[in-house]
Amino acid sequence: MKLTRSEFQNYIHSYETDEIFYRDLYFAEKEHPETFMEYCQGLDRELITSHRLYVPALRKEAWFPYLEESDLFRDFNGNIMLCKHYRYSPVYVHEHEFFEILCVYDGTTHTEIQGISHTLHTGDICIIPPHTKHSVSILCGRLRRRMG
Repeated sequence: MKLTRSEFQNYIHSYETDEIFYRDLYFAEKEHPETFMEYCQGLDRELITSHRLYVPALRKEAWFPYLEESDLFRDFNGNIMLCKHYRYSPVYVHEHEFFEILCVYDGTTHTEIQGISHTLHTGDICIIPPHTKHSVSILCGRLRRRMG
């Protein structure tokens, strides 16, 4: 599949359904912490399960799906996978059986690798080897909601 620069920029900057879910979850917690658990209880469980979404506040719920790496990448059957990291997705420490290469196309992201914090900027590339504990945070800075 070949994309023009404009098509790629549109893909990177547009919000997909799952990103909107994560953005709304993020702002619900930041703007209304007192009602956040109630908000989480009202989330669409079918959407969470079918889209393989991660909601840390619901991890203890009996219905919440436990996701393994094979679940997250079950549709992949090649050697290289290119995917956009969703903005506002929950930050959690994890590791993989494969190399992860972060390429920051636009903006800033924060990552923690083996307990050491790093800030990556536009144009930076970070290669994370297999079995390395890390997390990635793309929160778009401001606590004011910006629609994308």
